[in-house]
Amino acid sequence: MLFQGQSGYKPTLQINTIKVVQMRQDLLRYKHILSADDHYCSWQEVEAECKEDPEGLALQLASKGAVSAALEVAESAGLSIDLRRELKGRQLVKLLIEDPLNGGGPAEASRFLSSLRDTDDALPVAMGAMQLLPNLRSKQLLAIVFYEFAFHFNPHCAEACNNLGVIYKDCDNLDKAVECYQAKL
Repeated sequence: MLFQGQSGYKPTLQINTIKVVQMRQDLLRYKHILSADDHYCSWQEVEAECKEDPEGLALQLASKGAVSAALEVAESAGLSIDLRRELKGRQLVKLLIEDPLNGGGPAEASRFLSSLRDTDDALPVAMGAMQLLPNLRSKQLLAIVFYEFAFHFNPHCAEACNNLGVIYKDCDNLDKAVECYQAKL
């Protein structure tokens, strides 16, 4: 039996803590998948599917509209960057077209873009989302979110200010358009 002052105590404790945290994350993911897809009856079935065919599971969840669950599977399994970007684009679309009262809207889409671990993902994700959006208005909304995101990281980017001003002008939001053009000067 090891005590706190003896060697070997901390590594064992750290390993056990890591295992507990990992199991908690896995179970939360399985719970999310169970609530998103009634095909599964138990977390054990979900766990087996996550291990056997994570890509198939991610695509199946995405096709049912459970994009956030699909993205969790793709991220945890380390699936291809292209698939993860596609799923992130679908999640961005879902957030943009979802009513703000139901957890969507431009503010949530902006938060989602900001939450991307790799800022290099933002452009491919936004471009993928743009192709999925159903109409010009939603595409303009995505462009506004994206340019505001870009402007946040580089407030002196004249191109972002100009493009944002053009979009606001096209959307008949002249006050915001003027604000963008003034920021450019």
